[in-house]
Amino acid sequence: RPKNTARAPRDLNFHIMPLTIFVAVMNSRRTTRRKWKLRLRIARRIIDKRSARTAEVDQIEEVPHSERPVGSLPEREDSLADREAEQQFEEIDNTIDDALSEFSDAEEVACFADKDTTLASDNSEFDEEDTIGDLSDCRISDDESIESEPVATSVQPHLYPGSSISSHEFSVALLSISHKHSLTNASLLDILSLFSKALPMGAQTISRHMLMKQFVDYANKVTVHHCCGHCSRLLSLDSACDIAECRLANVTNSSFIQVCLNKQLQTLFSDVKFVELLQYRFERRSIPSAIADIYDGTIYKEQCDFFDDPHSISFTLNYDGAPKFKSSNMQVWPIQLSINELPPRSRRSKNYMLLAGLWCSTQKPPSFTFLEPVLTSLRALDENGTEISIAGKSNGIVRARLICAVMDLPAKAMILNCNQYNGAFGCSVCKHPGQMVSVGKGKARSYPYCNVQLRNHQDHFEDAQIAMNSATVVNGVKGFSALNMLSYYDVIRSTPVDYMHCVLLGVVKKLATLWFDSSHHVKSWYIGRKLKDVDERLLQIQLPNTIERTPRSITQRKFWKASEWKSFLFFYIPATLNGILRDEYYIHAFLLVKSMRILLGCYISEDDLKLAQKMLKMFCSQMEPLYGISNCGINVHSLLHLAHYVRLLGPLWTHSAFSFENQMHNLLQHSHATHGIGKQIAESFLLNQRLHTERRKLLESSSCSTGMKLFFEAYQLYAPCTGIEMVGSGTSYSLQDQEFDGINRILRRDRSPLLSSPCVRQYQKAMLNGKVLYSKGCKRVTKRNSYTISYLKASSETIFYGIIEKFLCAAGHNLACISKIVIKCKGPRQQLAESAITNESQEILFSDYMTFECMGNEYIFVSQILQVCCNLSNGDWNVLTLPVNDVEVE
Repeated sequence: RPKNTARAPRDLNFHIMPLTIFVAVMNSRRTTRRKWKLRLRIARRIIDKRSARTAEVDQIEEVPHSERPVGSLPEREDSLADREAEQQFEEIDNTIDDALSEFSDAEEVACFADKDTTLASDNSEFDEEDTIGDLSDCRISDDESIESEPVATSVQPHLYPGSSISSHEFSVALLSISHKHSLTNASLLDILSLFSKALPMGAQTISRHMLMKQFVDYANKVTVHHCCGHCSRLLSLDSACDIAECRLANVTNSSFIQVCLNKQLQTLFSDVKFVELLQYRFERRSIPSAIADIYDGTIYKEQCDFFDDPHSISFTLNYDGAPKFKSSNMQVWPIQLSINELPPRSRRSKNYMLLAGLWCSTQKPPSFTFLEPVLTSLRALDENGTEISIAGKSNGIVRARLICAVMDLPAKAMILNCNQYNGAFGCSVCKHPGQMVSVGKGKARSYPYCNVQLRNHQDHFEDAQIAMNSATVVNGVKGFSALNMLSYYDVIRSTPVDYMHCVLLGVVKKLATLWFDSSHHVKSWYIGRKLKDVDERLLQIQLPNTIERTPRSITQRKFWKASEWKSFLFFYIPATLNGILRDEYYIHAFLLVKSMRILLGCYISEDDLKLAQKMLKMFCSQMEPLYGISNCGINVHSLLHLAHYVRLLGPLWTHSAFSFENQMHNLLQHSHATHGIGKQIAESFLLNQRLHTERRKLLESSSCSTGMKLFFEAYQLYAPCTGIEMVGSGTSYSLQDQEFDGINRILRRDRSPLLSSPCVRQYQKAMLNGKVLYSKGCKRVTKRNSYTISYLKASSETIFYGIIEKFLCAAGHNLACISKIVIKCKGPRQQLAESAITNESQEILFSDYMTFECMGNEYIFVSQILQVCCNLSNGDWNVLTLPVNDVEVE
C-alpha cells in the first residue's frame, strides 16, 4: 500500500479496484479452499510489491524537487483528495487482514511457502512479475472472471521524450509480435520488464493489463451463456435448472461463449481497405456461362435482390471440434464465419474471419442450445441489420445472411438432427437407406451405387414434424434442425458435402489403404510389395513452392495432412503408379483425378460439369466390382452429390473446410493455461481483429514514422502487387554471340532499342506480380522446382512450356532464358491396354498430364510468363501438369 501517494483519486480508484475485486471473489461462497489459497498468495505478492514501490516513492520525495530527475514524481500537495485516498487504502488493508486471519498460521505458511508452483511457469495464468492491474486478468474460470469496461487512457504523443514513435505505435507493434508468435503472458511480461529497464527515464509505463484493456473490449463483445448439464436448456443465470428431474440428476451446468457479431462487423467496416475489398463481387472478371465463384451458384443468384446492396454480405459457417490437449479429452468447438463477398484469398484470411461462438468442455456441445444465440443474431442481421460507421465516414445499415454451412459428417448429423452415416438413411442429401455388410469380424453400413431420390427442404421439414410428433426417426430425420430458425436457409441445398473430408481424407485415403496396407495382400489391387519403387519415384518429385508440403514416404501416410492427400490425388497417383498399379485400377483412380480437377477449377462450364458428373458416376458404379461392396462407404457415395453442389454454391474450393481448419489451429495455439481456455481464445481472436484494423489506420496515418510503417506492412494482407522486379544484386554476365543475336531478335520484334554491348546482369530470382520465380541455376533451392513455367509468345495465343535457366537484365528489359519443352503426348509414358480404355477416353482422362522432353533455348520477356507449372518428373517419366487452381488456400 503506497502510504504517501500524490496521484489523483481517479487514478487511485483504478489501483484500488483489483484489490476490491480480490476481496469480492474471496468472499464468494463458490470459491473453493484451494482458490482461496491461490488468491491469498497473489494478494501477499501484490502487497509486497506495493510496499517496495512505496519505498521508492518516499526516496524520491526526500530529494528536493529541483534535483529530481526528469519524469519522477512531482512535489507533494497535501490535499483533501490525498487524505481520502489514504483512508480508502486503510479500509482495503483492514479487509484483507480480516480475510488472512481466517487461516491458521500453518495453513498460511503452506499457502505461500511453495515457490515452484505452476504460477511461476510460462504457461501459468498469473506470473509474479505481473503488475497490480493484472489481478483482474487472473483467469479463474469463464464464469468467475470479472471484467471492467475499457478505460479511455490519454496516450502520450511519444514513447519517451525525443522518441520518433508514439506509445500507441509501440503498443500495436509489441502486441502484433506477441500474437504472431503466440507468446505466453509470462513471456510478454518479461519483454515489458526489459523495456521498462532499457528505455530512458520519462518513458511511459506500459503493462500487459493496460494493453489488453486498450485493445480488447472483452466485456462488451463477449457473452457467457449457461445451460443445464442434464436437459441442455439455456439458463438465464448460472443457477440450477427449475426442472425437478434435472435437480435430482445433480449434474454440473455447462457454459459457452458467444462473441457479438455486430461488434466484430463494426471493427471490420471501420477499415477502409475492407470496405474496398467488398466490391470484389461487382468488379471481378466473370464469364456468363461459367461457374467461377459462389456468386455464380444458384443459391446466391436466387437472393440477388438482397445482395445487390453493396453493404449486404453473406456468411459461410463452419462448426467443428478439435482436442486441445493430447493428455486430456478437453475439446474446443468454435463457430466460425467467413465473408463470401471478399476476394478468395482475403475471405479465408484470419484477419477477416469471424468467431461467433466457442464451446470448451470434455463433452460435445448440444447443437441446438449452442447454436441458438448465434442463429438469433444472424436472424436479426437479416431482418433488421445493424447500423455501422462505414470506413469512419458515414453510417449505414449492414445486413447479412447465412447461405452455406460447411462441416464434417458427424457435425452435420448433429446440426441437422439426423442419423449419422452408419445409421439407416445416413446420407443427408438423398434417401439412400444403405445396407449392412460384413467387414472383418463385424459389420458396417455400405452405400452401393444406385439411383435414389434427392431430399429437399420441404420433405426434410415434414419428416422432422412427423418425427417430433411420433418420437421416431423418419427417413433418418430425428427432428427439427437448429438451422430451421433461419426462415430463408435451405437445410439441404445450403449444407454441402465438404470435399476435404469426403474426397481427400475419405476416398483418397481409403484407396491408399487398399493399395498399400498388408491386410489386403491377397487382393488383386495390392501393390505393397512394390512400395520401395513407389517411394523412389515419389521422393524424386519436386513440387513448386506454391504447394505447401514436400513429398513424404508412403510409409508415413498415417501422418499425412489433408493437403498432402490432395497432392497424392493430383500429382503422386499419376506420376508414381503408372506401370505399378494394374491398368483397370489406374484408370479407375484417374476418373476421380479428372473429375476433381474439373470441379476445383477456376471456370467450370456446363459441359465440364456434365463430364465430371458422368465420371463420378462411373467411379462409384465401378467401385463395387473392383474393390467389393464393403468398400463402398458413405464417402464414395457422397461423390455423386459433388457436381450438384457446384451448381448450387460454385466450385468446391468456395465451400471447403481448409481455411476453417487453419483458423482452428490458430485459435488453439493462443491458449496456454488449462483454465479459462474459452476466454483466452476469445481475447486472442478479438485482439488480432483489432490489431489488424489499428495497423491499417497507422499505415494510412501521416503521423506514423516511416520505420514503423515498414514494420506494419509485413503484417498486412494486400492484393497481389503488379510488376516485375529482379531479386538480389545480380552478377555480371557476358553474352555469347548466339545469345547476343537471340536477344536482339526479340528486341527488334518488340521494336525496342537493340543491345550495343554483350555485358548484361544475371539474376537467379525474379518477382512477377507478387510471386517469386526461380531459375534452375538457383542452388539454394534443392527440393523445389519453381522454374518450370508456361508462357505466351508474341502475337500468339498458343501456350508454350519451358524451364527457366537464368534471368537477365539487358538494355532496361527483364528477360528469361528458357529451355523449351516439347510435348510428346498426353497421358502415361507406358501405353495402357486397349481393352482397358479407348483412345478417345484416354485423351479426355489424361489431357492434364503431358509427357515432354527439353529441346533448345530461347529468350522471352519475363512479362510473357503465365504461371509456374508442376514438373512431376521422377526418373522414369518426364510428366508436366498445371496447378489445380490459383485461388484455393489450403
